[in-house]
Amino acid sequence: METPTPAPPLHPLAVAKLFVPDANALPLILPETKAVGRVWIPFQYIIRTGGIDRYLNNHPHAPSLCMLFQNDRCNSGEKCNQIHVDRAYCAAITDALHFAAVSNCCLFHGDLASTGNNLFELSLPESIELRREGGPPFLIPPERIAVTLFWYRFIKQRRRVLFFTPDRVCNLHQQNGCKYGVECKNVHLCREIWAQACRTWATAPAPTTSGIPAPVPAPLPAPLPAPLPTAPVLHSAALSGVMEPGYLGDFEMEFGGGEDFTQPPRSPPLRPRKALPIVDPMSGLAIA
Repeated sequence: METPTPAPPLHPLAVAKLFVPDANALPLILPETKAVGRVWIPFQYIIRTGGIDRYLNNHPHAPSLCMLFQNDRCNSGEKCNQIHVDRAYCAAITDALHFAAVSNCCLFHGDLASTGNNLFELSLPESIELRREGGPPFLIPPERIAVTLFWYRFIKQRRRVLFFTPDRVCNLHQQNGCKYGVECKNVHLCREIWAQACRTWATAPAPTTSGIPAPVPAPLPAPLPAPLPTAPVLHSAALSGVMEPGYLGDFEMEFGGGEDFTQPPRSPPLRPRKALPIVDPMSGLAIA
């Protein structure tokens, strides 16, 4: 790997192969084309450095491209911890990937990573559905989706209908900033389709968890008319029939307490008053 092979001219179909994992290639992220994710650089265009040794020894950090070497200013040589790629080959793939960095939306819009991939041809889906709970699904044409690792689990299942939910749509891809590319574990949906779906959901009624429309609340009953004014109630023992303690006084002691207090009370019989004797204050004798 000391003397790399001269770089051949690259065709867009040949560039598409850079996104296919290969045991004879090294995955790298080019700084000028981060939006397309990692690309696989064949070992024949890589110069041996310390970065290659770290990658072969399963170093936890991903290898990075040495930009000083690309500008012919790296003084570390073989001791460099980054990757040295043939300058002519790196310039060729960078120019070819500039188009992919703008048009990585989906296969329909020219995503190069999906151009040379036959994933949907192997799974043979009749349709792809974007399902949202409580609403009808969106039918997505396969060419409106970019190939990612999310779909590889369907190959062995060979489902006739593929589906995904809104939470699996890659937000970074919608912002043209997903660095994982085909290795992303989420769905790279066409940005036009996703924008259309979001507008439709914004104007549609909110979904329910059971899929059944929420019941319409019943109208409130009319208020009852105000009650008519009534005469005040006099709380009197004589009117209510309730005897207060000691009300009859000596009458209860003389005639007993067996009266029916649920009936209006009877007036007590009149008793004659006993005349008191007149006493002379000087002699203390009664005066007739």
